[in-house]
Amino acid sequence: MMKLKKRILGVLLSLLTVVYMLTVPTMAAEQSTDTSVKEENADSAASSFSYLGTIDSKCNRIWIQNITLLENAKIYLYMPKNNNLDYFQGSVTFRHGLSTQSIDITNLVNDTYVFSNLDAGVWNIFINGSAIGTTRKCAFWFKVVY
Repeated sequence: MMKLKKRILGVLLSLLTVVYMLTVPTMAAEQSTDTSVKEENADSAASSFSYLGTIDSKCNRIWIQNITLLENAKIYLYMPKNNNLDYFQGSVTFRHGLSTQSIDITNLVNDTYVFSNLDAGVWNIFINGSAIGTTRKCAFWFKVVY
């Protein structure tokens, strides 16, 4: 009888976990009316991008959880160099179900990356790496364009 109660409790907890995961709000970007790709400069980036976080010299991670992408969506990742004083070196990993894609990035040459080969669906995005330079910190900004 006790094993049956434990088994029923386990099933109920599993169901509650699934219901919770399905009802957690997902982060979706607003639909853009302008579908053309534009180069962003450092002055306007902060106004059109959303702040993700800052990575320092201790190999940190930024995680964008449950971002919903539609067909033909583009993710822009902006890493300002702070007048060439701060640099980042690391990778971006995209996870969607069992699919994983990892791309090495740095802001030594480009400060904006565009990722456009992602399928529609719910993605988790991880940014791993470390910052080098004067302040040893690198801020990350992103936006999604449909």
